[in-house]
Amino acid sequence: MTIINSGTLQGGMSQDGTIRSQAVMFASGTNSLALHAGYNVVGDVSAGNGDDTLILGGDRDAEFDAVSIGDSAQYQGFDHFSKEDASTWLLKNSTDSVTPWALKGGVLQIAKAESLGQTGSALTFDGGTLQLLDNVSLDASRPITIAGAGGTLDTQGYRATIDQGMTGSGNFTKQGSGALTLTGDSTFEGETTLAGGSMDVIGSLKSAVTALSATALSGTGRVGSTTLKANSSLTVGSPAESDDTDATFTVDGNLSNGGSVTLSRSLLHVGNELDVSGNYRGDSDSTLNLNTVLGDDASQTDHLSIAGDTSGTTRVTVNNVGGLGAQTNQGIEVISVGRQSAAGAFVQANRVVAGPWDYSLVQKGQNWYLTSINTKTVTPQYRPEAGSYLVNLAAANTVFSLSLDDREGATEYTPQGAKRSALASTFWLRQEGGQNRSRAAGGQIRSRANRYVAQMGNEFWHGSRNGDDRWGAGLMAGYGNVSGLSSSSLTNYRSRSHMAGYSVGAYSTWYQNAVSRQGLYLDSWVNYNWFTNQVNGDELQHETYDSHGFTASVETGYNMLLREQPRQAIYLQPQAQLTWMGVKGPDHTEANGTQVKDSSKGNLQSRLGMRLYLRGHRTEDDGKGREFKPYAEADWLHNTHFAEISMGNTSIRQEGAANIAQLKLGVQGQISPSLNIWGGTAIQVGDHSYSDASIMMGVKYAFK
Repeated sequence: MTIINSGTLQGGMSQDGTIRSQAVMFASGTNSLALHAGYNVVGDVSAGNGDDTLILGGDRDAEFDAVSIGDSAQYQGFDHFSKEDASTWLLKNSTDSVTPWALKGGVLQIAKAESLGQTGSALTFDGGTLQLLDNVSLDASRPITIAGAGGTLDTQGYRATIDQGMTGSGNFTKQGSGALTLTGDSTFEGETTLAGGSMDVIGSLKSAVTALSATALSGTGRVGSTTLKANSSLTVGSPAESDDTDATFTVDGNLSNGGSVTLSRSLLHVGNELDVSGNYRGDSDSTLNLNTVLGDDASQTDHLSIAGDTSGTTRVTVNNVGGLGAQTNQGIEVISVGRQSAAGAFVQANRVVAGPWDYSLVQKGQNWYLTSINTKTVTPQYRPEAGSYLVNLAAANTVFSLSLDDREGATEYTPQGAKRSALASTFWLRQEGGQNRSRAAGGQIRSRANRYVAQMGNEFWHGSRNGDDRWGAGLMAGYGNVSGLSSSSLTNYRSRSHMAGYSVGAYSTWYQNAVSRQGLYLDSWVNYNWFTNQVNGDELQHETYDSHGFTASVETGYNMLLREQPRQAIYLQPQAQLTWMGVKGPDHTEANGTQVKDSSKGNLQSRLGMRLYLRGHRTEDDGKGREFKPYAEADWLHNTHFAEISMGNTSIRQEGAANIAQLKLGVQGQISPSLNIWGGTAIQVGDHSYSDASIMMGVKYAFK
């Protein structure tokens, strides 16, 4: 017999309102009481024959208090409980009784597991939905069956744990933005659909799994064949377990990746494994993310193992976890394929760098490796960023270095016949533009740097000891800007560098004979320099760091008159200069973890040169103080140390700058006794295609 109640059921009542008999009593047979919205049962309901069912149904929403179920409660003796029809019922509070529930239609809401009955109370999904109103854990003693009509667990935004294995033949759907953790071993035959939120499988799930868009599957257990739709994910490792523990996740069947597969939950852990016993297919937008300690062939890494074939295309992103980089031989195996691996099944999605090396994802046989060796040339692949660091370091030490003629344009003389200098302070300004080309890593890295330099100074102090010599001293300052581009001939990656900074310093000069314009001269200067440096490699984060230090120089030369005519004279000037270059950069850690250190030990540059120049003026300039001085200069430069950095444990230096030949051509002019201008060009050539070209112009004014 079935009783459907949406009104009032009431037992016998005395005149004083005392209930004298039960509202409903099932004496025999198989019976059910169906409660619909609006029900009102006054009195007890007794079902005692062992096969009676209490049903929550109808098409309107309602609620039922689980406290009212039990031998001494209002609803007594029921052995089955069922949620049917399309309505939503709230099952509130809890009961001490065993109450096996079958969800056959609509939605049953609970805020605690005890609302479904005490330990041992079975739960059957057979077409209905269980919706959570709070975090709920269904312990291992509660049997759960996914019957033929299937069922849905809607976590909404809450967390749910199912500790026992689920059995049955139906399909199971997880809905809601919350998280579901499965720790038991489930054997139901139907399929599982992850329609919302996340599902963490720590136990096993025989069912095939489909993860819909914007959902996340994870775990350390095993599942059946798995399909990841667009924007869904599969992650090896469980939120419930430590990220420091190596984890393995198994797909017993095929894996179709239309979203993303991540082999480690943490960017700091390495050693996880994803095993696929069947075939793997990657859709065009699919990704595979893995961690590796980038080094040699024996490096620790996350790994994807595929027993079957591979097809499609998956973009692989590699994160370096503290690897210093090293030269590989075969490479670091990150993907193994048991049968046929299609060409292009996996492609590199990001720059993979460690220390000075660029790593590439390559296929060898059926497996896939990370290698720092170019497979065509069998040559280590160095990063172009090394060239950028070298460009900045070399420029910081040379951009404000100059000779006496670069600074003053012409040797400063007192006016003819003067026994003491009558000149007051002199102001000078010079500007230079140039381009430097260099190589590193055996010519694999090629760098080009363009520079602009402006320097100015003022001679504040001067005098003479004997009327023939002259000394002067002043202060100077400068601004420099260098932009570089470095590229790898093997990988075609490029890196851009930029350096900008300032200098302040002082200088002094002494001329043995300022009147005859011949004899010895001595010059010295010292600068303090500071710079902001930038390195920006392809597909890598922007790097910024500072550098600073002193540079200083002493220079000497001797002016020799070779030939003199009334309006012209030819001079030969041998020169020697020593320049200390002590600008250094700090130890810098890149965003990818690579340690970059300035390995240079300070450079002492020596210059030996010879300048030939003509001093003269035209007839119409007689007595006007105008002169011009074209010149040609040849120099040999030697550097005791090179611009050198270490990336990880590997050092890389700028090549070709040990010995440099330099040629300078230009002209210096005295427009008036107070105004000098000059301009010229310089060419430098070294080994390994090292070169430098520059143009320079300057002006100096003497205040009387």
